[in-house]
Amino acid sequence: MRLLALLGKMLGEIRRQMRIHSDERLLNEKQLDILETITRVYRQQSHHFKSGDSHESIPNRIVSISKPYVRPIVRGKENKTVEFGAKSNNILIDGISFIEKVSFNAFNEGTRLRHCISLAQKLTGVPVKKVGGDQGYSGNDNRTFCKDNNI
Repeated sequence: MRLLALLGKMLGEIRRQMRIHSDERLLNEKQLDILETITRVYRQQSHHFKSGDSHESIPNRIVSISKPYVRPIVRGKENKTVEFGAKSNNILIDGISFIEKVSFNAFNEGTRLRHCISLAQKLTGVPVKKVGGDQGYSGNDNRTFCKDNNI
């Protein structure tokens, strides 16, 4: 908490100097972006400590100052509970893989089946007759959709 308070003082002093010397350009664009990212991290952490709940989820948590768009994705796997980086949803047509969606935020692939089928039909010009996927795609909505469309 003391380091967070020190960071708050430093950010305040930087902003104060920028106001005093508003006619001069103290920071370049990249430095201003980094300052904005650090300010967002400061706000997230301040809110987190003030809430008193150490298990509280922080939406859009920044985990890297140089790559603020990277988000932790909880996977629940045995050896890695959290992964970092982009998550993608792919479709495979005749051995060729197409990226259907890429995001640094977590998303449920199972809700994207209709879009994947639509994309496959647009790419090939042929109605989809068979679909394969893991358990994430086996929900009632997807099974009903496939049954109604003879897939």
